[in-house]
Amino acid sequence: MSKVLILTNKYTENIIKYYYEKILDNEVTVLTDVCDEGFTYKDYSKECIINNIMYASENNYDIALNFNEECISYDGKVRLYNLNNRFLHDYKIIKKINSNIKFIKYVRYFINIKIRILITLKLYSMISKKIGYEIRKGSLDKIRKSIDKNIYKTKNIFKFMRDYFNYKKRIDSIYLDRPKNCKNILVLSNNYIPNEYYHNFDIEKSLSNKNMISNRYYKELYFNSISNKYHKFKIRKYCKYNLGSNVIDNIYYINNLKYDGVIFLQSKMNVKDESTRLILLNICMKKNIPFITIIFSGDTSKFKIENTVNALSDMIKINIK
Repeated sequence: MSKVLILTNKYTENIIKYYYEKILDNEVTVLTDVCDEGFTYKDYSKECIINNIMYASENNYDIALNFNEECISYDGKVRLYNLNNRFLHDYKIIKKINSNIKFIKYVRYFINIKIRILITLKLYSMISKKIGYEIRKGSLDKIRKSIDKNIYKTKNIFKFMRDYFNYKKRIDSIYLDRPKNCKNILVLSNNYIPNEYYHNFDIEKSLSNKNMISNRYYKELYFNSISNKYHKFKIRKYCKYNLGSNVIDNIYYINNLKYDGVIFLQSKMNVKDESTRLILLNICMKKNIPFITIIFSGDTSKFKIENTVNALSDMIKINIK
């Protein structure tokens, strides 16, 4: 039996692990883009997967499947495969690892994974717009933990949809104490940020303290291919080249939807993020929309997030005057 490592996003790690064990007929280990507690930024190249698979090399894995950005293997002993959401391309890769898999089985699991991730991210998005305003504090945090722990375990897709509507009903039933004049804030990123504060709801909670509502588009590469062409057409005057689906989506949201302010979440020393930031900043300046960036590194704290949100709140007040 091969030793398989899967490199994926923290939002989807449980679903990916469960289904790829079925597809590969092999036990797999999931390593996300968030470090274990206690590691500092200097450890990221070793313990977190940001364009490399050094962890797989150092821990004697035979195969590494990468769902994040394209990367290369630094060790000839590790067979690295980049999955890129192209159905046949990914099937050929899976076939190399598990030659016994049937095409029909792969189709079934591929669709199943897509639906489950889409629905799970939809629930996260619903929570992000309400968290911090609930009268009974901690209610939405409990629902989030329950989603992470239980929703992927349901094998039958119809029962899974039933669970989705049950969670949706629970979220909708939460009583809120939210002012009517809240500002709508667009929260954007290119994903792949190795920091726990990016993956929890501390940003949303900080915004709620200033009477602002977070509009964060939880995205996964699985689903961007359908909307990517439409978004690219809509932003053609800003972006003539294919800069990547996340970048194109972010430019589309900021250019075609109306918000009171924009927060861009950026990885430290990431060229792609810096290029995106400059484009978004240019659009915001033309539209007179307050724009601010949170640059994440290993030591980014809740205090830094709160300071940035306070600065954005002041920028919005000045902009109104």
